[in-house]
Amino acid sequence: MTFIEALLSLPEYCQPQLVDQQVAATLAASPAGFARRQGVRWCLSDRGRRFVLQFKPAPPGSVTHVVVRLVMENGVPVFDLRCDSGRVLRVNKSGLQRSLLRLQTANPGVKFVFDYRRSGDAS
Repeated sequence: MTFIEALLSLPEYCQPQLVDQQVAATLAASPAGFARRQGVRWCLSDRGRRFVLQFKPAPPGSVTHVVVRLVMENGVPVFDLRCDSGRVLRVNKSGLQRSLLRLQTANPGVKFVFDYRRSGDAS
């Protein structure tokens, strides 16, 4: 059993639980900080949850990638947030941080890419 398989076998948000001997042996020999041991029970640490997030498939309808681009609309600068789900959000400068935080809260693990290429007016 690999280290990643052992981590993925632990519940993401739960009380420590009993695991089979193979999982326990793998976790005991693994780098510290990814899983916590409480007697014979194991659970993911915060660091472990962040680590395994990259190996779990995204739920349907979730946003995993957002491109942020500054565009001009009627002579006013606004930000386009183009989500991989096909949705486009348009926000002003004062609402950008709040919108990014909201997307991140709703979609843990989302990646933001800032596109600094020169753009014309928004259509």
